[in-house]
Amino acid sequence: MAEFNNRNFNGRKRVNAPHLRDVSKGVYTPPPVEKKVKKKKRKKRNLRLNKQDRFMVLGGGLLLVILIAIITIFSRNAYDVTVSGKSVGVIKKTNIEVSDIKNTVVAGLEQQAGSKIELNEEIGLKPVRASKKDMVTVDYAISKIKEVVTYKVEASVITVDGKEVAVLSNKAEAEKILEDIKSEYIPEDKKDKMEASFVEEVQIVSKYVDSKEISKPEVVKDMFVQTTKVQKQYTVDSGDTVSKIAGLYSMTLDELYAENQGLTTNIHKGQVVNVLVDKPMLSVKTAETNVFTEIAKKQVKYQTDTSKPSSYQKVIQQGSDGQKEVTVQTIRINGFEEDEVIISEKIIQDPVDEIIEVGRR
Repeated sequence: MAEFNNRNFNGRKRVNAPHLRDVSKGVYTPPPVEKKVKKKKRKKRNLRLNKQDRFMVLGGGLLLVILIAIITIFSRNAYDVTVSGKSVGVIKKTNIEVSDIKNTVVAGLEQQAGSKIELNEEIGLKPVRASKKDMVTVDYAISKIKEVVTYKVEASVITVDGKEVAVLSNKAEAEKILEDIKSEYIPEDKKDKMEASFVEEVQIVSKYVDSKEISKPEVVKDMFVQTTKVQKQYTVDSGDTVSKIAGLYSMTLDELYAENQGLTTNIHKGQVVNVLVDKPMLSVKTAETNVFTEIAKKQVKYQTDTSKPSSYQKVIQQGSDGQKEVTVQTIRINGFEEDEVIISEKIIQDPVDEIIEVGRR
């Protein structure tokens, strides 16, 4: 009977369903219709969320692709090498700096010029986007820079009283010219006795100049030794004559008289006469030092003897001259004597005083 109760009227096995009415208990449980509806709604919501996720993933991927494309198109992968703003070539972007390129260019040009140089233009690197086919090598860019840049070379400038008068390639050339000019006023046999300098303030300064400004050494030397006639004064010494003075300064008598109105052949010691001399751009002052041996004259001293008559005189000690060493410096300007100065005197043999006794009665 129990087994029969568990089967329905079709003979099928009965399934206990919680929604069936339980007659014995007098309780009715409604079917879970709402629960089935809720499950269906969850599934639909999940499907909706999955579609949104897929859309966001696809959109993000597309955005990333677009971003990569923009970066690829607009990123700077090269440098445009410029000289004063003008392009000479595009090179691949690396860690190279402007100073590296400039130093390489300067080193190469200095080797060609044989001296230090200073570029007139500015070298620059401008970040750009370029294809590989449009790029050149760094060496090629440097070669193009060398072709277009201009530069100044380091030179030695000779200044006279602060004014620039000559430009030479280097200091050695300038020094040699100045030494050659001074040596012309120093005779070979007096090199150990004479010193030479310039009357003017002469300096050699370093300066970057256009290579066209540099002169050849022989041209500069000729310029320095060229002379002009200038007037100076001469003080007449003993034995001088107008002819002697004119000959001393390579003048004719007519030229001497023309420079001295009222001058006659009757001249005297101490008289001042105008003469003409050849003055080069650089005047050389020489100081010749000579040592002479001269007599150190003896002194005569008198002793009186009141017991002797005034007519009495007797040498009681015979005196003798000594010797002294005198150092004299002769100053000349462009070969003409200007002054003579005694530098020192030194007694090398003492003189002996002569003593004379005289009467005074």
